[in-house]
Amino acid sequence: MILASPHGAGLRADHRDATGAGLTTPAPLTPSGYAYRKERGARVPPGLRSCGVHRCVRVVAGITGGPWIDTRNLAVDLSARAAVVAPPG
Repeated sequence: MILASPHGAGLRADHRDATGAGLTTPAPLTPSGYAYRKERGARVPPGLRSCGVHRCVRVVAGITGGPWIDTRNLAVDLSARAAVVAPPG
C-alpha cells in the first residue's frame, strides 16, 4: 500500500540511494510494524482518526541484509487500505 501511494516516494528514494536500484515491490524489504494508537498523539491526521476501530500500523522497514530506512512518519490503515503520513512519535 505504501509503495503504491504518493506517501511512498521517500521510501523509494531512500531505497534507491542505498542500493542504486528502484523499488517497485516490497520483496527487497524486511518490514515490521506496530499498532498505531491515535490516543498517544496530540495531532492525529484525518486518515488515521478511525484507528482503534480500524486496524492501523506504523511501519518500520529495512533493506534485507542492509540498512534500515527511516519510515517513522508512515502508517497504514489496514481496514481502509490506505497509507498515511503519521505525526512523529
